[in-house]
Amino acid sequence: MRRDILVVGAGAAGLMAAAVAARRGRRVLLIEKNRRLGLKILISGGGRCNLTTTLEGASLEAQYGVRRGRFLRHALRSFPPSALRAHVEALGVPLREEDLDKVLPVSQRA
Repeated sequence: MRRDILVVGAGAAGLMAAAVAARRGRRVLLIEKNRRLGLKILISGGGRCNLTTTLEGASLEAQYGVRRGRFLRHALRSFPPSALRAHVEALGVPLREEDLDKVLPVSQRA
């Protein structure tokens, strides 16, 4: 079967890329070395799924240092943490903020 897009790695970024491409009508092949897709998501935040941060813009970029922050600027501003939060909540997963700028599911379960 012919595919339009190959995504290597079914972590958070790979799953999101595959889902967006599929929603746009592309035929996607997702390849993962682990037996379970999203395995690394399950262990983030001690199994509670540390989804994103409350920081945005210059504050978020500063967390990466000057050079890396400048390199990541376009990506971080094109799809900021608030957009990810809105996307996840639209999927029916309520979120909450915690100390140290963390955002996790209300369920506290990955």
